[in-house]
Amino acid sequence: MITDPALQWSITVLFTVTGLYSLIRIAIARSSIDRTSNILHVLMSASMLSMPWSWGMTVPMSWQMIVFGLAALWYLALAVLKPTAEAGPGDGHHGSRGLLLYHAFMMAAMVWMAFAMERAMAGMHGGAEMPGMEMPEMGLSTLPIDSGTAAWASAVAITLAVLFTGAALWLAARSIAQIVRGGWAKHWLLVVDPAFSALMAAGMALYFFVS
Repeated sequence: MITDPALQWSITVLFTVTGLYSLIRIAIARSSIDRTSNILHVLMSASMLSMPWSWGMTVPMSWQMIVFGLAALWYLALAVLKPTAEAGPGDGHHGSRGLLLYHAFMMAAMVWMAFAMERAMAGMHGGAEMPGMEMPEMGLSTLPIDSGTAAWASAVAITLAVLFTGAALWLAARSIAQIVRGGWAKHWLLVVDPAFSALMAAGMALYFFVS
C-alpha cells in the first residue's frame, strides 16, 4: 500500500475521474459490447483508486485476479473476433484490433498487480518488508518472499511503468491530433476518448513506478 498522502490522493482522484467518465460512456453506449467494455473500466478504476488505501486491501486479491483475468480474455476475444465492434465515432478507445489488444494487456497488468500485492502481503506475514510499503493484517497464509523474487517483481513493475508511460504519450498525441484536425466539431468523443485512455495509462504508469 502506498503511504505518501500526495500519491494516495493523486491516484485516487485520477481513477475517480476515469471511473466517472466510464459511467458516462456506459450511459451513452450504443451496443452491449461497448457497455460491457466500459463496465470493465469502472471496475478497474474502482480497484485502482482503492489500492493506495488500507481499506482497499480488504478486497481479496484472488477476486481481482479472476475479474481482470476474464476482462483480459474479453478484450482478447474482441480483438480476434470483433475488432470493430464498438459503434462509437472513430476508433473510440476500443474500436480497432490494436486498441483492443492494448486493453487486453492493461487488464493482464491488473492481474499481475493483484498477484504482486498478494505476494507482498504474504511476504509481510513471513517477516520480509518492502520499502515504502505498508500492509494491513489480512489473515493470509504465510508465503515467504525472498530478495530475488522481490527484485524480479520490481523489474516487471518498472517495465510495465515504462510501457504505460509510452502508451499514455501515444494516446495523448492521438487526442491532440484530433483537436488539431477539428475533432471537437465532428464529435466530442473523438477528442475525449483518447484523452481518457491516456489518463488511465498515466495512472497505471504512476502506480507501477511508485510500487
